[in-house]
Amino acid sequence: MKTIRILFIGIIALALALASGSAEAAFILKVEDPALPDGVLEVVDNGDGDTNVLDGAITTLIDVGGISTIINALSKIDRTTPRIVLDLEGYQTFSDSVKFSVTDTDFTVAENTPGRVLVWGVQDAGNSSSFTFAGDTDNGEFVEGFILKNYNETEPEYELVQEGSVPAVGSLTLSGVVEKGTNVEEVIETTFSMILQVGQSTARDCPPTIGSETISRLGTIGDGCVIQNSTIEDGDVIVENVGVGFIMNRSVVRNGDINIENVEGLVELFGNRVTNGGIEIEKTDFPSVTYNVVNGPITIRENNAPIVHTNIFSNANMDVRDNTGTAEILRNVGVGSANLEVDENATVVVKNNTTNRDITCEDNEDLLASGNEADRRLECPKEEGLFD
Repeated sequence: MKTIRILFIGIIALALALASGSAEAAFILKVEDPALPDGVLEVVDNGDGDTNVLDGAITTLIDVGGISTIINALSKIDRTTPRIVLDLEGYQTFSDSVKFSVTDTDFTVAENTPGRVLVWGVQDAGNSSSFTFAGDTDNGEFVEGFILKNYNETEPEYELVQEGSVPAVGSLTLSGVVEKGTNVEEVIETTFSMILQVGQSTARDCPPTIGSETISRLGTIGDGCVIQNSTIEDGDVIVENVGVGFIMNRSVVRNGDINIENVEGLVELFGNRVTNGGIEIEKTDFPSVTYNVVNGPITIRENNAPIVHTNIFSNANMDVRDNTGTAEILRNVGVGSANLEVDENATVVVKNNTTNRDITCEDNEDLLASGNEADRRLECPKEEGLFD
């Protein structure tokens, strides 16, 4: 749709301005599936097929037999405390086996550095999955010079968390293989996440102001915290019970959520990018959420007079609910499997929003809605039926 295309280009331009300088390391995602046109798909960070403009973050859309799946891979820019994530949801194929891999190079990890692996996933009964965490001292791409952990699973739901030590390493590779069971006639369908964390990073408190920095993770966020033009590599941004406001502008949260609850004073989120997480704001007066790009949900609940406009949210919902005052929901764009739900608010203005799926507005006391576009279902305002 024209509206989506124009707004998306504008937000991508904003995201390009947020991105840090290019990394020299080779960060690559690979999918090996006979059902793909060439049997193998490789996506290099910031190369063809990567829709995520940030360094160290790959997002690609794969279509197998008309079924589309988004795969995300993340790798920290910091070469001394690696954290690699491979994440996919609902991948389907008619092949008997499919392999997903991600590799990154040029790490400088010392001998016997503490490490931690995590695997979580679901699969159809009868299928099996195997996961490998590996490294290579010679820095080879997709080279399994030594194995950190092998993990095999046949249960429909599974989870593994294990700690250990990592040898000196140049490259790291994560791979997952899913195989169809002998008695399974349906397609393979799998959802899983793999995470490898090497080393521990120091948390940074705020205040003082964080400006034009890349930090591993945040510690305590107190009164008057300001984060500008910075990157948070790992973990959530949690702001709770703060009395002097919170401002976060033109920054990146690479692997975590922004959670704001019960904050007094000015609360502003402007021009941020949340690569693998969402934004949630609750019980706060006059929060402003504008020009953000969020690969996840946006939840605005039990606030007073929130302003939410010109955000892009993908593959999750924007949920605006139980707010008082006048809530303004303007020019937001939901892409992929995203819906916009505006329910049970006092006074709410819903204008010129666009989604690839549904826009619904129900049980609001006073609703002013116009100019909204939904590819599948538009019920804003909702027409009341005889049995509603």
